[in-house]
Amino acid sequence: MREGSLSDKTPPLDMKRGEVVNYKKCRFQAFVCRGVRDESDVKTALAEIRSEKAVAKASHPHIYAYICPQGSMSDCNGERGAGRVWVDS
Repeated sequence: MREGSLSDKTPPLDMKRGEVVNYKKCRFQAFVCRGVRDESDVKTALAEIRSEKAVAKASHPHIYAYICPQGSMSDCNGERGAGRVWVDS
């Protein structure tokens, strides 16, 4: 498994969180995850982030983008291209 088991020599995902930004009665927080190899790593990181109480209560907790060796993807959850901007930059 990705969490550093003996059968997998890959290091665990390196996740960093940004400061919470308040803008027009909304709160935003960025998370950056290094070491992502494929979509299963993305799902692992998203599950960890979404397990936090504040994120679970968020109106739009599903806005994300990723780039890994197998490709890129974004999910804007109805926010008109919010995740695509990150992939394109």
